[in-house]
Amino acid sequence: MVRQKSPEALAVMNYISSLFGNVQEMAGDQRQASQDPGSTVSMATSARAAAAENMHVTISEDDLPDSPEQADLPDRPPPEREG
Repeated sequence: MVRQKSPEALAVMNYISSLFGNVQEMAGDQRQASQDPGSTVSMATSARAAAAENMHVTISEDDLPDSPEQADLPDRPPPEREG
């Protein structure tokens, strides 16, 4: 291990140490939240409810697919009928 005594090196090391400390705290908070199913469910439920408020679906005749013409269909024998 190399020990630096210059003020710049100490400032950089202090910055890096505080940055890693913050990351560890955030990871702990994230782990705690992910282990609580209630937090995930409530967040998903509220997001779904908010999306559903603004959703208005209408289907017009133009949205429906065109029915294929008989000539466009592949040649297949008609289905056999029982009886």
